[in-house]
Amino acid sequence: MDAYGRYDTGIEPSNRRLEWQLAQERETEYSLQLEQDESRYQRLHKPKLSREKARLALSSNEVALERLECVARTVEDFELILAIWDRRDANRERRERYREVRRGNNVPLEYGAAYDGVMFPRFLMNPAYRQLCSGNFLDVLFDCPYEMHQLTADNFKSDLVYKLNENQKEVLFFLALRLCSPQQLAAIRGQTDRNIRSVRDGMLQTLQKRLYRHLKKWQTESRQLTLREEAFIGRYEANALDEDTSG
Repeated sequence: MDAYGRYDTGIEPSNRRLEWQLAQERETEYSLQLEQDESRYQRLHKPKLSREKARLALSSNEVALERLECVARTVEDFELILAIWDRRDANRERRERYREVRRGNNVPLEYGAAYDGVMFPRFLMNPAYRQLCSGNFLDVLFDCPYEMHQLTADNFKSDLVYKLNENQKEVLFFLALRLCSPQQLAAIRGQTDRNIRSVRDGMLQTLQKRLYRHLKKWQTESRQLTLREEAFIGRYEANALDEDTSG
């Protein structure tokens, strides 16, 4: 016990926080596994419909919700509509969580890995290999310059990367995802690092301009932006003003 009446557990504060984060992660995994078991049970005991009937039921639900939104007048009606949309969002988020690799920002992916040995070699502890073993194949399937736009669920950002030409996609993939330096990428492609930097700068200008227009459109429509998006708009406009004054 220290001077303040607290017991010394012998665990460093950083390790204690790490253990707490891992406990939270395990609890989340257990809850998701329970949800999967419950949904699997419901699917097994739910009468199966043909594809045409399932499509008809889905379209009828959409029409019913649209009509309910049109005729809503009282507070109870709007609360019912919000409850329906909340249930849909919860179902969508649950399906997304099943395919996400969750780990806190302060918990490294290599934490808890076994040492290199005969039964468990070092490559088995690699985060990418552990994702494969757990059934998370998306990061591996889309790990190439021409499919990396599938790594994000944001339609605009995915389309933003998809519309780049092949040369720009390769430069973005090796510099942003593979974390290669311009000199390393120049050696791989048989070019000069000056050429790589020129392609990189032009690509970044194109991406930033399109992203700025998209966010400004959202801002004019009174949509809520994140702090990072607002900071990007401020930096982009400041740089544009600096270029105007210097030009």
